[in-house]
Amino acid sequence: MVKFVGVIGDPIHHSLSPSMHNAVFKKYKMDYLYLPFHVTPRQLSDFVKHANLWDLKGFNITIPHKKSIMRYCHQLSCEAKLIGAVNTVVIRSGQWKGHNTDYEGFLTALKKSHCHPQNKNVVLIGAGGAAHAVLYGLCLQKARSVIVVDLYKKTAQGLVRHFQKKFPKTSLRALSWKEVDLKKILGETFLLVNASPIGLNGTSFKNLPLSHMPPKSFVYDLVYTPLVTPLLRQARRHGLKTIPGIDMFIHQGARAFYLWTRRRPDVRLMKSTILKYLKKA
Repeated sequence: MVKFVGVIGDPIHHSLSPSMHNAVFKKYKMDYLYLPFHVTPRQLSDFVKHANLWDLKGFNITIPHKKSIMRYCHQLSCEAKLIGAVNTVVIRSGQWKGHNTDYEGFLTALKKSHCHPQNKNVVLIGAGGAAHAVLYGLCLQKARSVIVVDLYKKTAQGLVRHFQKKFPKTSLRALSWKEVDLKKILGETFLLVNASPIGLNGTSFKNLPLSHMPPKSFVYDLVYTPLVTPLLRQARRHGLKTIPGIDMFIHQGARAFYLWTRRRPDVRLMKSTILKYLKKA
């Protein structure tokens, strides 16, 4: 009997999770099928009701549900509690357990790119669910300081408050786009992380002064479609090191695969599957 897993989000058409996971299920001859579910914020409660009826074994969560899904979970992993966001739900006997594999994917990508933020200054753009996982990872890595920049200062402040007491050795600061002096801040930045949706659907940053970043600095874009986002292209033009979102995406997905199936996936197959689709786009 086929077991169903999937991903919920709004939008969801850009997600390559179904292709990535189904390729591994096919290789391993596992009776699983990974499906995309377009779920708006208003539809989330209805999805929760139907998920149990459909006998889902679990699902991933993307924008904008990573925080709102938490209230529907019966249990949360230690990391999900600390981070304050869930990107993977495992369902066993009708009980939902929320996990966060985003931070693991983020840190794995940093390590593979030889990017070590310990005692370094970081700028984090965005304050949503993905940003929670990123900031948690940066604090674990003992970054010297992290400035969170968001369209809404209150959102950035909420993220900073969430982690300030837990990680007092990392200096955390919240700023809005209106008040941030990016030329000054980026001049002292080792790592710039985009955890916002900017880069999706043809959107891009305007007048981001990457030329002020020091040589050998890193720009990390969590957006993975397209493979080389406008932000990464701009960073490369200025000679900066870049980390594409595909690496975090694959490794968070590999961890979710294991949580659902208790089998280690073929990460190389996951990456080659994603690259094949992205090169067609």
